[in-house]
Amino acid sequence: MGQGSRAPVCPRGVLENATQYKIIGLLPVALPRKYCPTTRATSNNHATPRHSPAMKPATRAPLALLATLALSLALTHAGCSTSTPQSARHTITPIGAAGADAYWTPTPGDIRRLEEKLNRIFHSSDDRVKGLPDNVPPYPLSEYYIRYTGAGPAGNRYILGEAMHKTLPDAPKFIGTPAMSLPDKGDARYFTVMYNMQTDRIQAVRFLTQQ
Repeated sequence: MGQGSRAPVCPRGVLENATQYKIIGLLPVALPRKYCPTTRATSNNHATPRHSPAMKPATRAPLALLATLALSLALTHAGCSTSTPQSARHTITPIGAAGADAYWTPTPGDIRRLEEKLNRIFHSSDDRVKGLPDNVPPYPLSEYYIRYTGAGPAGNRYILGEAMHKTLPDAPKFIGTPAMSLPDKGDARYFTVMYNMQTDRIQAVRFLTQQ
């Protein structure tokens, strides 16, 4: 390239028309060279654009398909990353709460790990589930209110969860009142769960049925 000439520049109008074939920020698709207008130098060393024909339908199809696939993958990934199995509502009993035997206070991270493991048990038969004939809970975990309490001394800690189904009138009051106990007997709308902190494992889930 001579000292007096300049590199070809893709005219603004053509680039603006070409952006309809790109997904900005999601699927950066390079504009094919043949759709960027070539230039020719004039006697005063200024480039004069020479426009190329519009993009053909055959070129649009692959770009549109790639854009659709990229968008689908992005939405799927977003759904997976934000979806977290959890109870309908829960509270953590702090140390010193009136009427509670709280030896220590579980963290939100402790409860998240517990509920991730508990949710798996709620979707299959498991011999750790007690009080049900088939060992399969009849309601999803997302329909229960649960109150969590840290129990046991250092080196032998566990978390005790006490749950009521959200349709029970006393459920909101129960999780906010550490001194309030579950009934001795009930049905599948009540259960307790014990989580071992040392082994990072659900020890047992007991439903308060007449079984």
